[in-house]
Amino acid sequence: MTDVKDIMKKDIMTIDMTKTIEDALNEMIDKKTDYLIVVSKDKKQNLGVVTERDIIYRAVKQGLDMENIPITAIMTSPVKTINENAGIKELVESLESKKIRRRVVIDDKRNFAGVVDIKDIIKAIK
Repeated sequence: MTDVKDIMKKDIMTIDMTKTIEDALNEMIDKKTDYLIVVSKDKKQNLGVVTERDIIYRAVKQGLDMENIPITAIMTSPVKTINENAGIKELVESLESKKIRRRVVIDDKRNFAGVVDIKDIIKAIK
């Protein structure tokens, strides 16, 4: 069976932890993505993930000042990861058990390798 590394996206959409919610929203629009991995200033550590759903339910619905509040206030942390050598069955089980749509993929040294989501699984089984 296929491994996660065979279906993941290698482009990792990131945003600096000092950016605001509005910055994140603009990045998502510009990059045509529905998530951003929040990274430390030196870009060596992933701190969390912010999704379009986080912006809608944790910022817009709550009436937060998106121009001034950092994305760290609404991000999901810690980031849920999966090893690039994991099988698709393990990936599906991990997504289902955590009720999430995507995982950050790491290599054996725990470095970023990519991102995999439900859409990638659908493409792989077609």
